[in-house]
Amino acid sequence: MPIVFSANGIHVFLFEQLRPTPMLSFAVRHYSCHAGVMLTASHNPKEYNGYKAYWNDGGQLVPPHDKNVIAEVNAIQSVAEIKFERVPENITLIDESFDDIYVEANKRLSIHPEAVAAQKDLKIVYSPIHGTGITVVPKMLKTWGFTNVTVVEEQTTPDGNFPTVVYPNPEEEEAMSIAKKKGQEVGADIIMATDPDADRVGVAVRNSNGEYQLLNGNQIGSLLTYYVLSSYKDKGILKENDYIVKTIVTTNLITDISESFNVKSYETLTGFKYIGEVMTQKLGQENYLVGGEESYGFLVGDLVRDKDAVNACVFYCRDDGLLQKSRKNAF
Repeated sequence: MPIVFSANGIHVFLFEQLRPTPMLSFAVRHYSCHAGVMLTASHNPKEYNGYKAYWNDGGQLVPPHDKNVIAEVNAIQSVAEIKFERVPENITLIDESFDDIYVEANKRLSIHPEAVAAQKDLKIVYSPIHGTGITVVPKMLKTWGFTNVTVVEEQTTPDGNFPTVVYPNPEEEEAMSIAKKKGQEVGADIIMATDPDADRVGVAVRNSNGEYQLLNGNQIGSLLTYYVLSSYKDKGILKENDYIVKTIVTTNLITDISESFNVKSYETLTGFKYIGEVMTQKLGQENYLVGGEESYGFLVGDLVRDKDAVNACVFYCRDDGLLQKSRKNAF
């Protein structure tokens, strides 16, 4: 695909190696690109491999851009109209140094840096489920200050066949089973697993019986929203124009939480692309804090316009208050 872009007069910023989908959204905005394309099957079986298309705001295509793109595709009368010979000067490679830009930008979102310093040895188990998360999540956790991170070795190597799971979706207990076993071995405080393109993350913590239990998306979203808003309030930095966003199929508890802090909430159709659309529409007028959907897709801060599991991972580990609330209230 990059070769075809370059051949047809389009300058391409190409990641040299495997990277998470939210990093593409970040890169589109960072390099002021007109669009972005991510080749991925996401959390689906490899037979469903395809691509995600992004607009210049870093969000996935929404109307009318989606229809306009398809109209351009349909306007092609013959394959002969497309050039296929690489034009090297139209390709700029993105190397590992870009990881630092993304990680440091996320680190500036920290609300309670003192919390990590106080519990830097929090026992964390992480699995990328054979996907892209391995390239950045451990580095993000380390950069934020977490020193006791155990990576699930059996699921570390990127592999599109996903040999250790039936279905690489962290919403499923089976996909989290190896990570939970590792958590039992090391006595983990929190267990996390990202889906293959690292835009969603599953979380397990100990319940009142001392057993690891997977939180569902509504629980995670409610806890995360409360954590962000309460932390902003404690710091005295909540603003009148702050807002949160959720989709129509996500629990209304999130709206109730935002209202309790006098923070405006918006509701969109299903799909994070519509949350991203709201973020773009409100840019410069209102201030996005946190948002997401019940299918494990969340984002704190407005660095990207899509759900971001790398960003979410550090916030899930951010403060032991989040874990304590989950143990006390979620089960």
